Amino acid sequence: MTARRPGPRQSAFVLTTLLVALFSSSAFAQSGSAGGSLGKHGKSASGGEERVMPRKPRVSRASSETSAPQTIHMNEHNATWGEFSATLTKTGPGSYEARWNHGLISQMKVTIGKDSMTMERTDISGAINPCHGHYSGTRQAGAAKAAGSNTVACAFGGASSTWDATW
Repeated sequence: MTARRPGPRQSAFVLTTLLVALFSSSAFAQSGSAGGSLGKHGKSASGGEERVMPRKPRVSRASSETSAPQTIHMNEHNATWGEFSATLTKTGPGSYEARWNHGLISQMKVTIGKDSMTMERTDISGAINPCHGHYSGTRQAGAAKAAGSNTVACAFGGASSTWDATW
């Protein structure tokens, strides 16, 4: 069987189809399209390489929040129950473990702002009378210290106290 060669009409049609496909696809393959760009990137108008300055990474932080300390020392002052102290050790972003001088361990959510400090306390071990408390206070300007008041609700009662913290 002999292969049939295409005639001039068929050859012209195939050639025209290929040219249309070639030129129409190159119009869509311009730099910046979904397909990206070819060749060197960052060329200047003169054809030389443009010097690319490395970008500094952005640091995202709430404008009122400062970087969190690794350790916070806190004292609680209660007229009825006495003085208590705790060392808070950072366990994650805004999370601390508080080890109290009376043996209790609490989980604390801490927010330190430019001029304020708040803490949420949940006792997690060592408590016969587990408590949950809210601590709210004022941060001393330009210093790593704050003081305020707190209300603690426990399984058997509760108390209001004052507190101070340093870091």
